[in-house]
Amino acid sequence: MPENNTGAPDALARYRALERHCEEILEAARRDDWRVVEQLGRQSKALIDGLRETARAPMDDATRREKFGLLRSIVRIDAQIRHLAQPWTRVVDRMLVAGTPDAHERRPRG
Repeated sequence: MPENNTGAPDALARYRALERHCEEILEAARRDDWRVVEQLGRQSKALIDGLRETARAPMDDATRREKFGLLRSIVRIDAQIRHLAQPWTRVVDRMLVAGTPDAHERRPRG
């Protein structure tokens, strides 16, 4: 039985809008314009609230794949913004990806 895809186009449009918005924030961060980053960050709340309204819309497989592709892109952009705002997070991310024990486990014992 095919899934009902009603609401899915609106949901995808909202995910695309959030992705574009995140790209704008990233560009401001790259320019070192943290005032704009903060302003755009506050505007993100309305986009996210709008997404919550459509997030549970039924989606077919192709639409669901596109949704998760957009989500992956948004998370990658967010990580780039975080790295610009807090460069030390790169070390933490590398540790998590590599499965490296955290600092308290690497301390010499004795």
